[in-house]
Amino acid sequence: MKTNILLYGVLGYTGNLFLERALERSLPIVLGAREKELSEVAQRLGLDHRVFEICDTQSIAACLSDIRAVVNLASISYGVNRFLIDACIQTGTHYVDLAAECSDMIQVLTHHDAALARGVMLMPG
Repeated sequence: MKTNILLYGVLGYTGNLFLERALERSLPIVLGAREKELSEVAQRLGLDHRVFEICDTQSIAACLSDIRAVVNLASISYGVNRFLIDACIQTGTHYVDLAAECSDMIQVLTHHDAALARGVMLMPG
């Protein structure tokens, strides 16, 4: 059963703030990023982590087997976050984007029908 929440982009300012609140609430979190520095942060906090290439849907999907929802906190454009979205739809993982620009948020909606068919929630903004 998928129970964990993957926080992608916790090395940035917004991501760090979100991480602090998630830790205060003892949420079942896993850290995610493309930077290898993430392993130092995860080790210091005693948390599981996943480092993966953000432009490879299959690489991302392989990291989501126990993830119930992804919270994207990284300021990456739709051209890039679509791989994260596609992996979420493929694996039946919910997706929340708290960092995208308005135009990127609108692009997330182009995946609505595919997400709905898989029972996946996409929540931009």
